[in-house]
Amino acid sequence: MAVKFMTAAEAVKLVTSNSTIATGGFVGNAVPEELEIAIENRFVETGEPKNLTLVYAAGQGDGKTRGLNHFGHEGLLKRVIGGHWGLVPKVQKLALDNKIEAYNFPQGCISHLFRDIAANKPGTITRVGLKTFVDPRLQGGKLNEVTKEDMVELIELRGKEYLMYKAFPIDFAFIRGTYADENGNVTMEKEAGSLEVLSIAQACKNSGGKVIVQVEKVVKAGTLDPKLVKIPGIYVDTIVQVADMKNHMQTFAEDFNASYTGSVKVPVNSMKPMELDDRKVIARRAAMELIPNAIVNLGIGMPEGVARVANEEGIGLQDLGIPVFHDDQHGTAVAVTAALQSAAKVVSKDFTDLKVTILGAGAAGIATAKMLLGIECDSETCTKQSSSDMQVADVILVDSKGIISTDRDDLNSHKSVIARYSNVDGLTGSAEDALRGRDVVIGVSGPNTISPEMVKSMADNAIVFAMANPTPEIMPDVAREAGAAVVATGRSDFANQINNVLVFPGIFRAVIDGRLDRITLEDKQAAVKALADMVTNPGPENIIPDPFTPGLAETVAKAILQNRQSAS
Repeated sequence: MAVKFMTAAEAVKLVTSNSTIATGGFVGNAVPEELEIAIENRFVETGEPKNLTLVYAAGQGDGKTRGLNHFGHEGLLKRVIGGHWGLVPKVQKLALDNKIEAYNFPQGCISHLFRDIAANKPGTITRVGLKTFVDPRLQGGKLNEVTKEDMVELIELRGKEYLMYKAFPIDFAFIRGTYADENGNVTMEKEAGSLEVLSIAQACKNSGGKVIVQVEKVVKAGTLDPKLVKIPGIYVDTIVQVADMKNHMQTFAEDFNASYTGSVKVPVNSMKPMELDDRKVIARRAAMELIPNAIVNLGIGMPEGVARVANEEGIGLQDLGIPVFHDDQHGTAVAVTAALQSAAKVVSKDFTDLKVTILGAGAAGIATAKMLLGIECDSETCTKQSSSDMQVADVILVDSKGIISTDRDDLNSHKSVIARYSNVDGLTGSAEDALRGRDVVIGVSGPNTISPEMVKSMADNAIVFAMANPTPEIMPDVAREAGAAVVATGRSDFANQINNVLVFPGIFRAVIDGRLDRITLEDKQAAVKALADMVTNPGPENIIPDPFTPGLAETVAKAILQNRQSAS
């Protein structure tokens, strides 16, 4: 059945009384606000739909009027099964006044329940919640006197007690994405998290229900990058292109912040110190409990202050013996360096002689520059390794204002480190100047920032890594026509995909197996060598292992631990 395109007001008319509706979102992230406003308006104007069952995992609202607070009308709701009630005071009041049946189940159990409904299972079986208020021997998760039905069952498997959160059909799903094409395929590249939207869609479709998706814009079929599609069109019945972008903000506080999607990273030293109040005193006291070799899970709320205070006082988790690894930074750096070692062999150039230009001075660009230059930093200082076969001859880093050099007085601390150790000829100028005569260009910037003329100006047998997603800095065929001998991207539909997933499973396998208290530059270099060595016969379209190569993670982990052992 073809996907239908409607306004929010038209779409909510599909919702019938006595139905079960599941919604996606987390606070203000990925909340289909326009759909929820529309269903509230319909009920206020017509009294329909009535007696809905609302199911959601994470809290969705601003604690006042937005999000699921639009459902907070007597008669609109019959029952609510939620993982978090703190952000929906209007719905809370209905529960406290015994106007609705109300359940509070663990958020993770509801997320799993969506998947189990999608898989046509009888429910979610878990030990989570045993002997707590969701245990049917206690309250069964019921929040008031009118809530009678047992939605959680105590069962026994192999001599152990479990809880089964019972499955039920979902008639309608309200979820949200960024773009939808004419076939109903939905991406979420502007959302801070994709959450359980796919599971909700699958659960609804398996129940014979209708999936309604709010998006920023509808685009032509075939124009979306397939790997960015989070909800395939086969699960979608109706697309609603939002009429008012105020109802499609990235969060309830900001229209759009690129750092929330991971496309850019905000330097930690740019964060303002916390105000000295009760929360800061508590957070600092908690931060004093951080000890070497601890495993720390910092959640939202008060724990956020622990990280901020630690940052203010220069306490790095890695310095405390807590391994820290950021995939988009260190993972990118390792994967790029491994691919570059193989590419150098293809073009018959010595890796240590390569002159590299990096376009993009965000987290990934800086981390890659440090990797190629052999720079390692702790909380206070940065040092450069003595010359080794893991370092290139020179790196030029380029940000939005041009080539980074010691002559510039507008550099933050991270760029200043690179300036001290890079750009040996002291070049200044634009990206065009930075590519002239260079062996390699690594793009971690944005679409279409490398022209054919720029590639033509590079050294013979140039290597081009154009890694912006979904649109590279230059398309592979264009780069080859301009003279590039080896081309790689971050996309899976082109040869030589440089993917972070090649890196972090193996590194964390080594951390766990070796009980490592920090991840060092030498560990990352061992991972580089292991990945490069897995490509026994590199060619123009074969410079990096496939992510599904058997034993990949184990090979990387083994290389790191063997390197540690030989160093000791």
